[in-house]
Amino acid sequence: MGSVDLDSDGRMGERCKLGTLLCSMAFQSAQRSAERLAQICVEKEAQADAAEERLRATLAQTEVAGERLASLKEEPARGGGEQRAHEAEARAAEAEEALDIVLARLEEARALEARELDSAAERRRQVDIDVVAAKKKIGESTEQDMEHLQRVRRDIEAAVGELRETQDLLGAARRDLNAVEAAACAGRAERDRLDAELAARRDAQRLAEDDRAAHDSRLEGELRGERARCERLRDDLERAVVRGQLLEQIVAALKEQSGTLRGALEDARAEARAWRESVSRGGLGPLEAEPQALRAPADEGEHERLRVLAARPDPGPAAGHRRAGRALGEAPLPGALPATPAVLALKGAPRH
Repeated sequence: MGSVDLDSDGRMGERCKLGTLLCSMAFQSAQRSAERLAQICVEKEAQADAAEERLRATLAQTEVAGERLASLKEEPARGGGEQRAHEAEARAAEAEEALDIVLARLEEARALEARELDSAAERRRQVDIDVVAAKKKIGESTEQDMEHLQRVRRDIEAAVGELRETQDLLGAARRDLNAVEAAACAGRAERDRLDAELAARRDAQRLAEDDRAAHDSRLEGELRGERARCERLRDDLERAVVRGQLLEQIVAALKEQSGTLRGALEDARAEARAWRESVSRGGLGPLEAEPQALRAPADEGEHERLRVLAARPDPGPAAGHRRAGRALGEAPLPGALPATPAVLALKGAPRH
C-alpha cells in the first residue's frame, strides 16, 4: 500500500489533517448545537402554549370566581341574611387570594420563559458565529489541502486495487479451503464407512468363532458318542467272536451227528418201503415178523386205514428230513453242547 507524500519537513500534511479534523469536529458540534437549540425552541414553544392554555383556564376560573363573588355580594342585598353575607365575603376573599397566587405564578412563568428564550437566542447566535468561523477556516485550508487530497485519493485508489487483489486471493483461498473441507468431510465419511465395515467384520468374525466353537463342541460330543459306539461295537465284536467259536463247536457237533442221523434215516426209509410193500400185498408189514401173541387184535377198520396209508404217494426225502428235524428239536442230539451259561448267553445275545 502506497504512503502519503508529505512536504519537506512533513508539517504541511499534518496541519492539513489536523485542520480538516478540527473543521469537521467544529461543524459537527455546531450542527449538534443547532439541532439541540431547535429542539429546545420547540420544547419552549410547547411549554409556552401549555402556559398560555393554563393562563386562559386561570382567567376563565377568575372570571367565574368574579361572577360568583358578585353574586355573593348581591345575596345580602336580596335578604339572604347576615351569616350568609359573611360566608360569601370569606369565600370571595379566598377566591381573590387564589387569583393573586395564580397571577403571580403566571408572571414568574412568563419571566422564566423570556429568560430561556433570550439564552436560546444567544446560544443560536454563538453557534452561527462558530459555524461562520469554521466555514472560513475550511475555505482557507481547502486550497492548501487540494493537492494533499489528490495524493491521498491516488493512494486510496492504489490501496483499493491492492485490496481487490487481496480479496481475489482470499476468494481463491476460501475456495481452496472449501475444497479441503469437502475432502476432509469425504475422508471422515470414508473413515466412518471403514469403521462400520471393520465393526461388521469383527462381529462376523466373532459370530464365526462362536459358530466354530459350537461346531467343535458338537464334534467333540459326536466324537465321544462315536468312541462310545466303537467301544460298544468292540464289545459286540468280542461277543460275536465268542459266539462264532461256540457256533463252530456246534457245527462240529452237528457234523458228527449228521452221520448217525443219515444212517437212521436210511433204516427208516427201508422200513417204510418194506411196510408199504407188505401192506399192498394185504399183510401187516413189519408186524408180520412179530410174534402173534404181541399183535393187537385188528378189525376191518384198522386194515382199511392201513391200506389207505399204504396207497398214499411217497413224500420223499424232504419229509424224512422234516421229521428228523422235529425229532432233533424235541430230543437232545447225541453229542450236543451242555446248557452252560456261555451257551445260554450266546443263544440270547442280541444281534447288531
